[in-house]
Amino acid sequence: MARFFKLFLFVALLVIIPHTSKAATLYFSPASGSYAVGDTFSVAVYTSSTDQSMNAMSGTVSFPTNILTATSVSKSGSIASLWAVEPSFSNSSGKANFEAVILNPGYIGNRGKTITINFKVKASGTAQLSISGGSVLANDGSGTEIYTGSSGASFSFAEAKPKTEPKPETKVETKPKPTPEPQTTILKPAPEIEKVEVIPETYVPPVVEIPQNNQVETVPTPISFWDKLHLSNSIIIFFILLLVFLILYFWHKYIALRNAVRDGTVEEEREKNQLYKFLNMDIAERVKIIKKLKHHKKLTTEERRIVLEVEKEHEDKE
Repeated sequence: MARFFKLFLFVALLVIIPHTSKAATLYFSPASGSYAVGDTFSVAVYTSSTDQSMNAMSGTVSFPTNILTATSVSKSGSIASLWAVEPSFSNSSGKANFEAVILNPGYIGNRGKTITINFKVKASGTAQLSISGGSVLANDGSGTEIYTGSSGASFSFAEAKPKTEPKPETKVETKPKPTPEPQTTILKPAPEIEKVEVIPETYVPPVVEIPQNNQVETVPTPISFWDKLHLSNSIIIFFILLLVFLILYFWHKYIALRNAVRDGTVEEEREKNQLYKFLNMDIAERVKIIKKLKHHKKLTTEERRIVLEVEKEHEDKE
């Protein structure tokens, strides 16, 4: 009996848990309302999945075409990341379709906006909106179906009220009020003010001495402190520039002289080396001739010339 009770409890849990822990629905918001013919309004489709993370939803919205006309479908504010099929609608069939996907980690909540459908009322009456072919898949790696159903929406529409023309304004004639006669006021003469004679002071012009022979003396204008300072600064700058010029000039001369001395020294060293080389060659040649004379070998014409030069140099030294 105990074993049978455990088996019954296990089967009951398997049957009950999927319906209680994994439930998702689709619904409209707003679900009701009243409008007039010619008005436009919007209805959004929401997804609710509070117990299980979901990652896909789809469905078809049906609406009566004799009363409503769908004008557009909007994805603004949707929880969907991707659209397997772009939302669309048909006023001939009265259908609006959607099929969306949500990237990982999915969505958990009771107010996940999916799409928004915009309608325009074209006739009076009552319109019922419904969702068919609904599907909501769990974000569990297997795409488990957790959709349990949907709720519809109902809207009522009345004829538009006729516009009442404004009544013409009735002008009320107003009689002008009589203007009161101006009151005359008698003004008393003001008391006479005694006139006081003001004797102006006599103006004595300054005496200007005019030099004889119509010669105008020019008074030198004094030089201000700032003019003196500007003049002294100009002189200092001039001497600084002159000093810089002299330094550059003599430096250029020094460089040129140093290069000339260095070139002369190099040329002198080169001439000395050539002289030493020539002397070494001359001595070696003479040694070679002496060796030939020692061994009584026949000398060439050039060698005889060298021997004569050596003898002549020896005679000159004596």
